[in-house]
Amino acid sequence: MMTAKEFVLGYMEAKGVLIQSITGIPADMYFNEQDREALLNQDYVTFEEIKTGLPDHFYCPFCVVWGDDCDECPYATRHGVCGETGSTLDTIAARLQDEEINFMAMSKQLYKERGEEYDV
Repeated sequence: MMTAKEFVLGYMEAKGVLIQSITGIPADMYFNEQDREALLNQDYVTFEEIKTGLPDHFYCPFCVVWGDDCDECPYATRHGVCGETGSTLDTIAARLQDEEINFMAMSKQLYKERGEEYDV
């Protein structure tokens, strides 16, 4: 059985790979080594709290950790604030929409599938 840390990091990596397979956008544009390090080096919440908080925070571990404080969020610093025009997430969501795939529904499904391995 995987740890909460393995679940969260694996979830983000798997989502990047899924995004790439659907849209052609490189996986590391969604989640890269700097993002991974930011999660590993934060000391605000445990990975168990991140894992259980994902469904209530748009399936985003950075939203679990930094909440609405986008100015402090390292993901927003690198990729742009989620939902803002031109941000990485906005670009990805638009490309998924072109394929008639809802980003949130895709994220929820992947969380559920990975959760079965973790026993969420």
